[in-house]
Amino acid sequence: MPPYRWVQPSPHRSFPDMAVRGGRDQDGSPIFVGRAFHEGDMIPAKVIPDKCVAYVAYNGEEHAKDDYEILCYGDFAWEFSSNGSIPPGALVAGQTSEGEPLFVGRVLHNGSQTIGKIQASHGCLYIPFDGEELSFTDYEVLVAHYVITMAGECRTIDFNRYFNFVSLRIYTLFFALGIPIISKIYYIELQFYQNSKQMISQISSFFFLRIWIIVHSGSPFAAPSQIAVHHQIIENKDIQFGWTRFFRSSRPFDYIHKTEFKCHGIHYLFNFRYHSKIFELKWVHGRSLYIPDGAVRGGTDIDGTEIFVGRANHEGEMIPAKVIPSKDVAYVCWGGDEHAKRDYEILCQKVFRWIPSNDGHIPENAVSTGYTPDGEPLYVGRTFHEGSLTVGKVQSSHSCLYIPFDGKEVSYNEYEVLILD
Repeated sequence: MPPYRWVQPSPHRSFPDMAVRGGRDQDGSPIFVGRAFHEGDMIPAKVIPDKCVAYVAYNGEEHAKDDYEILCYGDFAWEFSSNGSIPPGALVAGQTSEGEPLFVGRVLHNGSQTIGKIQASHGCLYIPFDGEELSFTDYEVLVAHYVITMAGECRTIDFNRYFNFVSLRIYTLFFALGIPIISKIYYIELQFYQNSKQMISQISSFFFLRIWIIVHSGSPFAAPSQIAVHHQIIENKDIQFGWTRFFRSSRPFDYIHKTEFKCHGIHYLFNFRYHSKIFELKWVHGRSLYIPDGAVRGGTDIDGTEIFVGRANHEGEMIPAKVIPSKDVAYVCWGGDEHAKRDYEILCQKVFRWIPSNDGHIPENAVSTGYTPDGEPLYVGRTFHEGSLTVGKVQSSHSCLYIPFDGKEVSYNEYEVLILD
């Protein structure tokens, strides 16, 4: 599968399994990332499958759309930003009729976590909410984590010779970056700037086993068209190319070897993190008995069960949570009580460490899960309590760590804080 796809829902098939989830409505309904046309703009949308509708913000109002697309697949994360700032790797989901790109953002508002559009020239995020278009200067941005490098210009070449060129460049690049070619799958996107053609491929230790070709017809937001000159290729079909020691076949692309591309400056984008910064936090939606790769372990429960670092929404706040996948539950503390949450996210990455702190002090590079309705950030902390090592929230203005435990919210003045190393 490609790094990501925009899928148009159909009443004749179920909601896409790999849809990218972005938040939740006030009633708890999940919200997914989408986009829709409105007044000549392609606008990031909040999609609510339970209501079979998407909403976009435009000209001060919220607009319901029955015709929309849903973002599927992809290795995405949410990065905090403000005042129209767009971080590297931000996903362009649309554009205005004047050609300004629009990015996907989200914010907590009135008990919901709502998706909207970031318009850099306006310095804010707009969300569709309760019939209105609301603006926020602090928000999260949807980003894809890729290593980005640049190849030089290449002359017009035929199809097969082109892939020989790409293969050599990719191997050289992986070696230079110290990225091992192993059984783990990487995704690569090659963008042709001159003619809006886009090639997306998948590699593994069986390099170049499959290749997907997508050609956009004119508008970058048009549906992919068929590309073969002499023969048709089914849209989005897995296409075999080349062979490995486990696979022998004639190359089906031989019959279109005369197809040519003009590639003036090609970007190679890999979903492999070769450096770590605070904005690269990755939150993965949890589900029963599922521990995602790289899940950050926070401690152990009194029965020895593993506890992982997570977050969940409660009363309009995105709160650090202790996640127990074996029980399919996360716990947060709020208002003096412990609250069980079935809808939660797990922090995934392997470059964290815990450092001692106390009395609400927040060290540099501390991991924040979100904000209170008043705009105060909440940080991930942990402490020992009655035979457990338990994750909770550090709220600086309260000068303590709160942990959810045995139905209650318990406070500690001494604790550890999770930081990005």
